[in-house]
Amino acid sequence: MRKAPRLTEKGPPGCFLGDYTGLAATCRNLVAVHAQPHGSDPAVVIGTVVRTRP
Repeated sequence: MRKAPRLTEKGPPGCFLGDYTGLAATCRNLVAVHAQPHGSDPAVVIGTVVRTRP
């Protein structure tokens, strides 16, 4: 949260956490994708695989 970009006067007060998120299913897994501040880049896209079946 501390590294998230601040919103401008056009929107509500707070930090912009991103508006691009998603959840997709493969044959045996779920893949979650979201933007997250990391290092000097405020909008790194991260994907996480969740195994649903062995």
